[in-house]
Amino acid sequence: MLLLDPNVGHTPGQTRSERAAGMIADLRRLGVPAQLRRLEFGDVAFNGWGPDGELPVGIELKTVAGLLGDMVTGRFVGHQVPGMQQAYRYRYLLLEGPVRGSSSDGVLEVPKGSRWWSPSPRMMYVDFLKFIDDIRLRGGFHVLRSWDRMDTLWHVAAEYRGWRKPWAQHKGLKHFNEAQQGVVLMHEPSLLRRWAKELPGVGWEKSEAVERHFRSPLQMAQASVPEWTTIPGVGKTIATRAWKGIRGLR
Repeated sequence: MLLLDPNVGHTPGQTRSERAAGMIADLRRLGVPAQLRRLEFGDVAFNGWGPDGELPVGIELKTVAGLLGDMVTGRFVGHQVPGMQQAYRYRYLLLEGPVRGSSSDGVLEVPKGSRWWSPSPRMMYVDFLKFIDDIRLRGGFHVLRSWDRMDTLWHVAAEYRGWRKPWAQHKGLKHFNEAQQGVVLMHEPSLLRRWAKELPGVGWEKSEAVERHFRSPLQMAQASVPEWTTIPGVGKTIATRAWKGIRGLR
């Protein structure tokens, strides 16, 4: 279940409760089981599956104007950042709305109607980008950008679905070693795995289990069909095809 704080942001012409109720309805239409609940830190919270089991994930939703205001008051850095660091194993800042640097003087600008303007407090765009980078590097937040409210909800839905998938089932960056703090450490795969990947019926996904089973390419080459069938995901048909493939048989 995804939890959304009822005090999340505001939209002109809407109360906070109306905005929150509308976001809940939209999230449910996107297939996300969501409900309102007061959160001490962050606007969105749910449990996800990491490399070591279930863990808490938190998302802070900010508009560009809202973050600028928090930079002046210090509320985000002084209250939300340390609170979210304690409450959530993985933390996101999802920044909503277009922003750019003025081509004439480099001041941060946001769209207003058909034109761009500099909200208060005025800030150089490069300083704004440096602040965002500090949140990422020193605060340990993953920073996401969205165009508008609906785009924000698509991002939230994507993160929820991604984190609800068991860690081992993520295949976008199939890792070759154990991940540390959620980071996939990429290095060249072993000779055993590269060889196993080319065997008939094995392929890249099953080659990971093959690599865990055999200590060396020689052991894999000498293995019998029954031994191949003890590997998770490898049945008799695939075992036979792999065994024949190693020996050049059809």
